[in-house]
Amino acid sequence: MKVEPQEEHRWLEQLLGEWTVTSEDSTGSGEDSQPWIENVRSMHGVWVVCEGEGIMPGGQPRPDFDDARLQSRDKALSRYVGRLHDDAYVGL
Repeated sequence: MKVEPQEEHRWLEQLLGEWTVTSEDSTGSGEDSQPWIENVRSMHGVWVVCEGEGIMPGGQPRPDFDDARLQSRDKALSRYVGRLHDDAYVGL
């Protein structure tokens, strides 16, 4: 089934590119997270694929992690939807 990109899909294009991501400390330790990189690309103009790599916030024993997300607009639900794969939780 071929899906034609709609205006809602085009809105996702503003997310495309390479992003440096940081977060403020939420644990009270006084240390902000180390930056990680998110690369966002389009898949057929309908989905965006977000792939991240970096250092786990809070100095987890396994310091590096990778994640991948798919995000798009679901016309039937009238909202944006997504899927996440994050190898930081392998083994839980």
